[in-house]
Amino acid sequence: MRAHIIESGRVINTIVVESLDFMPNLIDASLGGEIGNLWDGVNFTKSPEQIAAEEAYQAEQARIEAKRQAIIDNLPSWAQVEAAINGIANLADAKAFLLKLSRVLCWIAKDTKA
Repeated sequence: MRAHIIESGRVINTIVVESLDFMPNLIDASLGGEIGNLWDGVNFTKSPEQIAAEEAYQAEQARIEAKRQAIIDNLPSWAQVEAAINGIANLADAKAFLLKLSRVLCWIAKDTKA
């Protein structure tokens, strides 16, 4: 059976044992919980650290998705890019096109529009 080792009201490890009598402070892992959770003697709850880590992860995922969508929304179609390249008639047009391209590359590489 799987058992959680509880120290100071926190799950510090999960081990496989034949019996919960194997050592003190074991709780049957089938009751739930995971390493890092708090145990109040009745229920498992997430620790403040776990909650903060989950919130930070969700915020980072939202930021990544917003960036992905912003890139999609701001990139022209390939037909527009091809037309711009084919429309370069002089050095000034070429510089303008390269500047726009460089902005996109910096945005992707540096993870910022600025």
